[in-house]
Amino acid sequence: MTSSKPKDDRTPHQWRAVMYKPRLECRRLVNVAAKVAREAALAEKRHLNAWLKALPKDQ
Repeated sequence: MTSSKPKDDRTPHQWRAVMYKPRLECRRLVNVAAKVAREAALAEKRHLNAWLKALPKDQ
């Protein structure tokens, strides 16, 4: 049975980069999703505040 690993002419750093790339891509996607969610929450808060200010004050 032959090893599926190519001849090891890469440095450990390069191997690490190859191993971690998918994880980094995933983290980037998670960061983008979190940013979008944060912006949506802020927009909703702003909208609610504006709506509350627009309510008549005599209640």
